[in-house]
Amino acid sequence: MKSKFFFYAFWALIFSALFITCKNDDDSDGNMGGTQIPDFYTAGELFPCPSNLVDLSSVDFQINAVYEYEGFIVGGGFSDLVIANGDGGDIVEIDTLGVSQFLEYDGKLMMCSYQGLYSLDPQKNITLEADERCHSILISANGTFLMTASDDKILSWDGTQGIVPYTDPHQSNHLDMYNLIELNNGELWATVNGKIVRFKDQLFFDLFDSNNMPFNEIFVDGSIFLEAYDEGAILVAKNGQTYQILKYTNSQEWVVLFDSSLAPSSDETVAIIQPSITDILIREDKLYVSTTIASCKGFQVFDITKDELLAPEDYFPQYDSNFEDHCINGLSYGASGDVITIAGNQVLIYNCN
Repeated sequence: MKSKFFFYAFWALIFSALFITCKNDDDSDGNMGGTQIPDFYTAGELFPCPSNLVDLSSVDFQINAVYEYEGFIVGGGFSDLVIANGDGGDIVEIDTLGVSQFLEYDGKLMMCSYQGLYSLDPQKNITLEADERCHSILISANGTFLMTASDDKILSWDGTQGIVPYTDPHQSNHLDMYNLIELNNGELWATVNGKIVRFKDQLFFDLFDSNNMPFNEIFVDGSIFLEAYDEGAILVAKNGQTYQILKYTNSQEWVVLFDSSLAPSSDETVAIIQPSITDILIREDKLYVSTTIASCKGFQVFDITKDELLAPEDYFPQYDSNFEDHCINGLSYGASGDVITIAGNQVLIYNCN
């Protein structure tokens, strides 16, 4: 998951107000929990892998991120954390700690939180490792634990030295970096206020914005997601019903894969551009996008092998038949390549390793 997380108090109010509406819209639309699936939808399991459903619906806060750790299911919400038994979902502990991203590192589960960088050990001890506000975390190819915070530098952390600067400052008018990724060539990228900052050999290298990529400036105030792919990257941006998916190709060029202003007028297009986006994930040359709020449209699947605008047959909306609720709060990789999806605090773990 990649940092695409907003100010917790603001979004907690919005999601709590819309969560029930989302579920009711889902029922009235005939979305899997209703009477009929729209003809243009794909229905079935999202991935062709064995799966395990863990029911955490008894938890009274919305879970947005989940990780399997030492036999436990650890779930993070906007301002709360739950630890449950992995075999049955029985609640072990709840803490007032909002977590947006999990990563295992040096035997611990590292937890990226607006309140700081925390760790969880196998004995379920929670430790504040750094009181820097955490936006996104990454373990680099050389094994370095990296983090973005309210700073113009990428930071590194380990148990001995704590938090120290890893790069020099980026050259943007804004500080906070999100969506930290590493490309195959070793470059580190992150998003900052509708721009992509690039670092090479720990030095600021370049800046992508609407001047040098086909990026709509309206997304500065919207949702932006970034993932490494092949020799380049995929950028997903959305603000209202304005929606773009861009690809940085192996030839180091930006191309538009999807643009809501260019998509054909159809029920399928409406289902694609209407909902809000919660997460993205790339698996086997496909981009998976999870959605919520606007009628709860489940998932979207895009073929990202092409270096050109996708035709309608290259993408489709999909409901996962394991869920009755199609407000998808989380989509991410877990331990050993498992894929984790979350809907209505039901956690579905696809064992795709």
